[in-house]
Amino acid sequence: KFTWKETLLTTLKFTRILTCPKCGTSLYPTPKSRTKGTLLIAIPIVAASFISSMAGADAAVRITAIILAGMLSVLLSPYYYEYIEEDKPLW
Repeated sequence: KFTWKETLLTTLKFTRILTCPKCGTSLYPTPKSRTKGTLLIAIPIVAASFISSMAGADAAVRITAIILAGMLSVLLSPYYYEYIEEDKPLW
């Protein structure tokens, strides 16, 4: 198990490799969790943009809603990532 902070910092990096502090093993996110992560970050941002546009909100409210949705998605991302010892292709 890794801490929320360790996992969050790894998800924000482009390398995606999480190193075990106990044994030094390199761990990679599963293809399923990478797909889930992409969807769970993109869907709230698109939904916030669409809903605020349909509600007729001004630009400042739309931008704020998009930023808040994106931040919430990223902050929740450590809870749905799973890691394995080998790097598998996404497809």
